[in-house]
Amino acid sequence: MELFQDSLLYVELISLLLTLLFLKSYKSKQYCFFIAYLLFAVLADFLGGLINEGSDAWLYNIYTFFEYGSVALIYYYATNTKLSKKVIVYTSIFFYTIYGLSFVFTSWQTYTVILLHFCVVPFFFFYFQELLNSKKIMNYKKQLFFWVTVGFLIYYFGNLPFITLSFIGMLQNRILYSVPTFILLIVHGIFIVNLIWLRKVRKLS
Repeated sequence: MELFQDSLLYVELISLLLTLLFLKSYKSKQYCFFIAYLLFAVLADFLGGLINEGSDAWLYNIYTFFEYGSVALIYYYATNTKLSKKVIVYTSIFFYTIYGLSFVFTSWQTYTVILLHFCVVPFFFFYFQELLNSKKIMNYKKQLFFWVTVGFLIYYFGNLPFITLSFIGMLQNRILYSVPTFILLIVHGIFIVNLIWLRKVRKLS
């Protein structure tokens, strides 16, 4: 399990460095917030590794604030319909209200991570719906945020059962604790491969 966790930090760092290196190639508002998303992930996991396990809940509670914000802003700028933008804004108001109240009702902090997963998944479907109804669908494989969204969907939707069971204390098998980390390794693999591949495609076109 420690091997997975150590590997994850390095893979996240590679993703972050590549996004910074290729900034001129992909420059857009959503891309800048994607960089922010990766930066927050690297900082959280790096600092989490310096803190004793079991004493880092406060750190990841703070990280949740920035994680949700960066994902919401990615899709606020990656989508164009009034409906999608309204849903993102109202969902954000709802999420941050619950997040703020969790500092008053501290038992709620257990559920903010779970709530985050439920809140962001609709954003991905809005993106796919817009892509499906646009001319970009003809070259969807060449759209970076198609692959970013595939990665996010794998993580936030596929990881939801494990996150839920873990936070409510029903995940007893320690081997299953490594599943979310393994999923994240796959997700960052998708990010890294497509950042490099699509940049080459853009240079050739």
